[in-house]
Amino acid sequence: MARHLLRISDAEVTRLRMMPVADTIRLLGLYAKADRDYTPKDSRSKRIHVSVANTVIELIVTCNKWFDSHAKRGGGGAIDLTMHLYGEPFAKAVRRLQKLHTPGNQTSDHNSNNSLSP
Repeated sequence: MARHLLRISDAEVTRLRMMPVADTIRLLGLYAKADRDYTPKDSRSKRIHVSVANTVIELIVTCNKWFDSHAKRGGGGAIDLTMHLYGEPFAKAVRRLQKLHTPGNQTSDHNSNNSLSP
């Protein structure tokens, strides 16, 4: 069985690493809800609950950075978050994101169940 090498440009990796968490969750089509009772130390931060694979994950989010408060693990950008949420290696997470983020794909606009505004 031949392995296909995934070629990812530096620009693509940078773009995905800079993607805000809310945009990533919308792109992945996941249900997420902001915790309105959360009082952050940093006014830019919020706590959100994300449903993935019949599990709810609590994330503390500041721009494109996130921290899973139960797993005690964090990262930044779409690639790290996708790897964490789906337990995928780098290449598989990038392929998932690239597949969803193709021109003309409106996946991120169709998830009306997201409630990420504070």
